[in-house]
Amino acid sequence: MIAGKSSAAFIQIWVPAFPLRDKTNLVMIAACIAFAAGLLPDSHTRVLVRHPLLVGLALAGIAHLLSNGDLASMVLFGLPTLWVLLQVVVRERKGLATPGEPGLQWDVAAILLGMIAYGGLLVFHGPLFGFALTGPL
Repeated sequence: MIAGKSSAAFIQIWVPAFPLRDKTNLVMIAACIAFAAGLLPDSHTRVLVRHPLLVGLALAGIAHLLSNGDLASMVLFGLPTLWVLLQVVVRERKGLATPGEPGLQWDVAAILLGMIAYGGLLVFHGPLFGFALTGPL
């Protein structure tokens, strides 16, 4: 998918506002923490958000749509985001498994793992995807 996006013709749909880039970073931090919470056992975040893994994926898609206004990015990030949002609706209609007793240690672990993942994305986004998020250190 990434190779397909990079080889696709660049068709600008809209020009993203430069101030939205800061918001994108904040949304990505939330996405990484939610994603991590979805991979861990019972936490207060899991009880509050209900589908943290899916919400994390949706937030990541939305964050990327805030900073990318080309057609290939809309397809790469928009369609999976719509699919994830539909999954949340379907899973809510089916009902949820009863979560166990939430533990604060899992929330702390989700925050730590999410921040580590976000740090990894900052460092390796350029080599992996061809667009560096940080300047030279």
